[in-house]
Order: sequence, then structure tokens, then C-alpha cells
Amino acid sequence: MKKIAVRCALVSLLLGVLLVCGCRDGGAGRMQEYLKRNSAVVPSAPDGNFEIPAAILDDVVGKYRVIMTGEAHGVAVNYRLRLAFLSYLKQAVKIKYLLLEMGPSQAGTLNRYLETGDTTLLDEMYSHLEGTYEWTQESYAFWQSVHAFNCALAPQERLTCVGIDIEHQAGYALRYLKTLLPSNTPAEPIGSQIDLIRGFSPNDMAYFQVATKLSAGIEANTHDYERYLGERFFEFRLIVESMLAARDAYRARQSGGGRVAFQQLRDRAMYANFVQLYGRLPPGTYWGHFGHAHVFHKSTGNIEWLGAHLESDSSPVAGRVLSIVFAYEDCMAMTRAGSGYGTSGAASVRPGLFDFCEGLDPVLFRLVGEGSPAYGAQLVTYVGSGGSAEYFDYLLLIRGATPTRPLHVSDKYN
Repeated sequence: MKKIAVRCALVSLLLGVLLVCGCRDGGAGRMQEYLKRNSAVVPSAPDGNFEIPAAILDDVVGKYRVIMTGEAHGVAVNYRLRLAFLSYLKQAVKIKYLLLEMGPSQAGTLNRYLETGDTTLLDEMYSHLEGTYEWTQESYAFWQSVHAFNCALAPQERLTCVGIDIEHQAGYALRYLKTLLPSNTPAEPIGSQIDLIRGFSPNDMAYFQVATKLSAGIEANTHDYERYLGERFFEFRLIVESMLAARDAYRARQSGGGRVAFQQLRDRAMYANFVQLYGRLPPGTYWGHFGHAHVFHKSTGNIEWLGAHLESDSSPVAGRVLSIVFAYEDCMAMTRAGSGYGTSGAASVRPGLFDFCEGLDPVLFRLVGEGSPAYGAQLVTYVGSGGSAEYFDYLLLIRGATPTRPLHVSDKYN
């Protein structure tokens, strides 16, 4: 606590000097004064773990059904901060569900891992993630920490993973579908379709063709699938639908629609998956961690992001979504470079705006509230028109961070 007090005193001193001496930009001075009054340092313990400052969040988090944090991928400290939010939110609002930027098949695998601790499940899943931002040492270690955290909870308090993304790794999704099948082979009209799954080879690239046939079969023979799969039918169908959503999104990008068409379809599918799962799962509070744009309450560049869908009038959680964005200064991130990985800068905050808290990293800022100038000013460099508070509610400033490290190939992937 002494460490926090010293840091906060230093922030106040630096701001006091700045405000007494004046500021060339009156708007920036007003913004900095507001940020000072609505900020809290996120202190780190000697073991490197962070502690989310409860005072700046406790009075608001209980009002929300979905709490979302958003990052720039490829920054190592993100995973330590994920664990800090997990610990805080479990204590503060008893979160029940981990909302994932992963497909339903990967969420299913992670639920099995959290239940059993069987790392071969992680190994198999990660063997399909090479080339993505999750194929890192930090990501793999994060799930090991989540398993330990979950095991320490009472059984009725343990977390459930909820994957709402499209199935980017469609080959893995088909492999997972095999694990949902009963041991017996059903009779026609669905027997030949189930055989497509049983006979699928990891080297077979025709996974979207298989998913198309499965979808048509489910549509024509729903009751036969329900009788055969029982309680697993919902998960089975959701995975098939998410494979087709991936097919459509990637086709749209490759056929000239580019990133905009891809993200439009992707985030629409993420929202549709959430609505299905939200209507099926027992009530509870969700915490989701995504790439930063997915948590925006407002569209940018003709893309209606997941957060904007969740806040739409037709959403079952409209008005009950809290978004916290990680923002970076003088940070490095891992990037995907061709067939491998590289690094690049991850700067994203407005230059000079946060100079008053130099060296105090990370710091959490509340942007929303009556009279907040953040409704009319952009604090970060990657949003469209309008102020930052229109897109997210809190900003977590991170400085001097290093990139994630690829999960290098080892014997378990040979």
C-alpha cells in the first residue's frame, strides 16, 4: 500500500506542476486534469503479478452483464494483466464465463483442460495455432495459470470458457467434432455425413466442403442429429455454423472485400454466437478479452464491431457492456511476418497527453462520467471520428512493454 501511495503522490505532484505552469493547449490541460482525478495506478507485487485497483471499478462493475478488455496483440504484459483482471473480477462480481476470441471448438478443448489439467489437450490445440498471435509462450503459460486458479475455486464457482469467434482453424474444428461423436455409427440418412468426420485426415484441406455438407444434413435431418448426439447437438451445430462463418469471411476478404468485409462478417458471427450461447447458458457475468477494436461500443470504418453489436437495441445485454481498452506507449509487439514472426512498435496513445504520469506503468483511467472531456477528444490513434469515451469506458495505459515470444517448435509438435 505504501508503494501505491508514493506513486499516486508522484502523479499528483507532476500534474500540479504541469497545471500551475500552464499548458499551451487548454483542451489538453483540461483533459489531463480530468485524467488525473479519474486514475489509479495498477501496482505490481515482487512476484510480478498486478493488482487491479478496486476503488476505480468497484462502484460500476456490478452494473454490467458483459465486461470486456481489449488489447493490441503481441505484447507480453497483456497476459499478466489478463490474470489480474481475472482475479479481480472473480472477487468483485463473481464472473462465471470467460468469453474468448476463439472458436467454440477451442473453448470446448479449454473447458476439458480446465477440468482435467491434461496438457496434451493444450499441446494439440496449440499445434494448430502456429502463425497466430496466440502461439506464444505467454499464452500457453496463461492457460496453465487459469487452470491453477480455477482448481482453487469451489466447484460451483469454477469458470466456463465460451468461444464465440469463427473457426479460424477449421481443420482443428473438424478434429474436435470427432470427439463429440458417440461410439456407434448412426443409420442413414446421417450415417454417411458422420463418416465424413470420422474419415477426415489432418492433411485434408477440404474442411469447408465437409462443413457445408454437414450443415445441409443438419438442416434436412435435425431430429436424427438430435437423437444421435443428445446434449452435444448444440455444440456440434454451433461449431459447424462457425466453420461456415469462417468460410464466408475469408472468401469475402479474398474476393476483393479486404479487411472491412472480413471483419464485418466476423464480428456479426461473433455476436450471433454470443446470442445463442447467452440464451442457453445459466445466468452469470461474462468477462471477455479480445483485440481492442472488438470491444468498441461504436463502429469504425464501416465495421460494426462485437461491442457495437452487443450494445445494439436488439441485444440481450444492451446497456450492460463495459469496455476497457489497453493502450500503449513506447511498447514493442510481436507481429506476424510472412511464415514467421517479427516485432514492431505498439504505440497507440496521443503523443504527449500522458506525459504527466511518465514512468508509472500501468495506470487505469476512467473516461466516462458527467463532464468528461473524453467524449469529445481522441486519446488513442486508432479510432474513427468522435471521442474515445464513445468507444470504450476505461483506458489502461501501458508503457515500456516487450513483445510476446513465439512458442518454439519442440518435440511435442514433431
